[in-house]
Amino acid sequence: MKHLDHNDDVPPTPAPEAPARVKLQLIVREETPPPTSSHAAASRFALAVAESLIILIAAVIADVAYHAFVLGNPGHRLASVAVGLLTAALFAGAIKSVETNQRLRDPSSIEALRDLTFVWIGTILSVTFFSFALKADEMLSRGAMMSFMALGYVGLVVVRVTLPRLFAKHVATRINGDEVIVIGVENDPPTVALLRELEGAGYSAPRLVLFRADCAPHEWPNELRRSMDKVMALAHAGGQGEICIAGGAFGERRLYEVLAGLKVIPRAVRVIPSPAVEQFLHYPVRGIGSLYSVELQRAPMDLGQLTAKRVLDLGAAAAILILIAPLLLLIALAIKLDSKGPILFHQRRLGLRGKAFEIFKFRTMTVTENGDVVTQAQKNDPRVTRVGRWLRRLSLDEFPQLLNVIRGEMSLVGPRPHALAHDRYYGTLIENYEVRQHVKPGMTGWAQVNGLRGETKELEQMRRRVEADVWYAKNASVFLDIKILLLTFVEVFRQRNAH
Repeated sequence: MKHLDHNDDVPPTPAPEAPARVKLQLIVREETPPPTSSHAAASRFALAVAESLIILIAAVIADVAYHAFVLGNPGHRLASVAVGLLTAALFAGAIKSVETNQRLRDPSSIEALRDLTFVWIGTILSVTFFSFALKADEMLSRGAMMSFMALGYVGLVVVRVTLPRLFAKHVATRINGDEVIVIGVENDPPTVALLRELEGAGYSAPRLVLFRADCAPHEWPNELRRSMDKVMALAHAGGQGEICIAGGAFGERRLYEVLAGLKVIPRAVRVIPSPAVEQFLHYPVRGIGSLYSVELQRAPMDLGQLTAKRVLDLGAAAAILILIAPLLLLIALAIKLDSKGPILFHQRRLGLRGKAFEIFKFRTMTVTENGDVVTQAQKNDPRVTRVGRWLRRLSLDEFPQLLNVIRGEMSLVGPRPHALAHDRYYGTLIENYEVRQHVKPGMTGWAQVNGLRGETKELEQMRRRVEADVWYAKNASVFLDIKILLLTFVEVFRQRNAH
């Protein structure tokens, strides 16, 4: 856990109130959504089949290899096939549900591989649970399961990275036909970029129809009729294929008119948006009545996650207090024998939504500052007692804050709260400081596990700490909390900036 005594962590400034959830609404006509292109659908189907096969093969190979080379027996081939089939089915269902709102995302992107990692770990844990619940663990070796987990993950990543590109290069043109009609605008760089991308994806000799989309309003009807006649003639003269529109250079109304004219052509139609719109395509799409919206920023935690976080806080804090009760009594006795003063240190700090509360810590100094002036702890600070120096180094002084966690004033994980004097001081110097208070303060946090703790002599040091706190406030989740708790134990042993 982290050190922030009376003069420990020093904070930053209040920031303008940012909404927890911001949505960009894209108003569209209520119509049946256009079908996914045959290329995209075939690509995703091929990817799902390949991933299932990889999982099944990895299960069999891992079991056979582990039993043959480590245990010296043939193992249970049937059991490994059953595990492979169960894992493939669970993984396919889970990854499909995760990617439901991510249809436009590259399956080999960093975000997609991150989701794959979490789904794969969850799937393996589920299969392991099922095997124990069904009492089938006697036929399954831990070593074989670990080997399967590693081998299957590597195989899935390789498939994700290579298959979509190979599919686009060698199969796309066979599925979509050799003929692609490109609708663009004269002197438009995105149209040139679209032609280049089509060529790189394996489409041969696209037919190009250029519109004068910037013509005068009275000229547009003739321009639309002339260009659409060209598109119609090419579509009827050719075979199977797609129509791709570089839509960024068209005005909204004129683009709608072009799309309306294409409805009578029995071809798949794809619109490449402008960069201004494209930046939103990887965000989740949510419904608002009959409208669609792009969720640009989500609330850090919904009600379910907040409930799970509170359950984690209460359960872990109560369990830890019970387990370390003898240690807490010894620490209290050592503090009392070492120096005069109270055992516990109380200080007013700001919590969720700026609400003040009394934080508890073991006293580690000869002073108990809690007023308008609070001096930050420094390296070799003479105010730190002999016992206090060890407590701070091992972060044992933070344990009384488990009471704050149980009382609901703090969480195990969150931005470290600072003395009110420090809040007022840094609040005038650092932007977005108040964003930290959109979540409960914590005993440890993202800043602390990244080494951003201890004395902050320079303003830039505090600014970096606040940036880490703000990042956590905007990205909080139960999984992130668990990660931070695990990293905290590493930080305690590293003792970076612990004084």
